[in-house]
Amino acid sequence: MMSWQNPDDATLTKLLEHAGTIAVYGCSPKPDRTSHQAAG
Repeated sequence: MMSWQNPDDATLTKLLEHAGTIAVYGCSPKPDRTSHQAAG
């Protein structure tokens, strides 16, 4: 079984530039958490 690897920066940039919609899962309602800032 292959292990997961994050895409390199160039691939990630292309994915984000061409994505029509980006879903974020796990945003926190607590302002002191990093995941809360992602939705701000």
